Amino acid sequence: MFTGIFEKGMYTSPVGLIIAVLGVSAIILTISYTFWSVKKIFFGPLKPRLSNLKIKDPPLTMSIPLLIVGMVSLILGVYPKLIIDLFCLVIGKL
Repeated sequence: MFTGIFEKGMYTSPVGLIIAVLGVSAIILTISYTFWSVKKIFFGPLKPRLSNLKIKDPPLTMSIPLLIVGMVSLILGVYPKLIIDLFCLVIGKL
């Protein structure tokens, strides 16, 4: 979205400027409430009623699949061409 706005020139039209400002505002709001919830969930104080329970790490049967999904997401985020080429190959054969 921002690439298109900057290519077309956001200053040539007030609509482009409004869209750019709304887009940046949406990104800032998303970042702020995401980090707020992550901070509250993962780094907040432990509730007193949970302090008596023995909290332990999850078993490997739960950790390994999450690590695999995380690694695939990271790889595809850094190198999206891998999956885009696969989609183009599949769509080309239809």
